[in-house]
Amino acid sequence: MEHNLTLYEKPYYNTTDFPIHFGSWIRGSNFSAHWHEHIEFLFFKTDDYVVTSNGISYKTKKNDMMIFNPFDIHSSEVLKDETLFYVITIYPAFFADIDLKNVMFQPHIQNDPVVNRYVEELYVAFQKETDDFGMEKKSIVCRLLSHLFQHYKIEALTENEILARKNQRKKIGEILKYIARNYHEKLTTASLAEEFHMNEQYLCKFFKRKTGKSPTQYINHYRIEKAILFLETSDYSMTEIAFNVGFDDSNYFSRIFKKHIGQTPREYKNNFSKQ
Repeated sequence: MEHNLTLYEKPYYNTTDFPIHFGSWIRGSNFSAHWHEHIEFLFFKTDDYVVTSNGISYKTKKNDMMIFNPFDIHSSEVLKDETLFYVITIYPAFFADIDLKNVMFQPHIQNDPVVNRYVEELYVAFQKETDDFGMEKKSIVCRLLSHLFQHYKIEALTENEILARKNQRKKIGEILKYIARNYHEKLTTASLAEEFHMNEQYLCKFFKRKTGKSPTQYINHYRIEKAILFLETSDYSMTEIAFNVGFDDSNYFSRIFKKHIGQTPREYKNNFSKQ
């Protein structure tokens, strides 16, 4: 289980050898808000996964696909124990002869049979051991991208829109990094506003627009993720864990934990120990 993805997700594949990565995940936990410089597709083989991209939440169904354009801030929330999905990552090297800096795709594609076919073809291609230098995989990805360009491309952004998007991503990135470094301290919307020289009301609206959560919701969510790590890997008491992740009231910690996870911290630890 992964709970602590960093804000900037570095490429996890040797992009100099081959600029496409295909993997499958069975995930029973959430991933925190982060962004990356490559294009990423999640293709869902099961229902009930909530993905938030740039502040908008989408409940996915089987055969849906989520597209994360470069610099899209995205996170997830699982609605059941296990969700199976494919991850297709296309690194910038693949687009060496194409200028994609101002092209964006729609984020949520719902059960498109053409997309489904190409994804399954790509899955089969990645199971093979061939000596064709990846030509079959590249061919399938090119056909997939051509279909997306024709049917799911958002109007090209202007240079000013690109700059504004990068500046907003930088600002929200700074706030999220600050929370990641200081989640165990006393954090409030007022203290965040003071730290980043922003009006408190504006900060709350900006944060919600970019992440889909209020600052308080996000901080609690992040703290619960950290608490899960302590529950799984340490012998700390519930009170010690609450304090270590920024809660000064263990009863409040327990209520927030149960609201997010569906069981109390102690119940979670006991169930995890039985696995």
